[in-house]
Amino acid sequence: AAQYAPLDILMIDQEGKIIQLLPGIVLSKLDREIYPAGPISAFLVIRGGSSEKLSIRPGDYVEYSLFKKPPLVLTAPKR
Repeated sequence: AAQYAPLDILMIDQEGKIIQLLPGIVLSKLDREIYPAGPISAFLVIRGGSSEKLSIRPGDYVEYSLFKKPPLVLTAPKR
């Protein structure tokens, strides 16, 4: 079945960071391949316009068990 409603596609890296946002994509009108700007672990498809309504931007994070944030490393200040 063709897909006519616009979608927002979020490209997400291994830590859950949105590295790329493709707003208003209509899959049935796509005339080229979509490639992420860098390595991704997942993509999330939401209703078109939702990213703008929710102020979702590249650099934001998605929380989900698939995404592993690096451990926090504390270092002593240099003297």
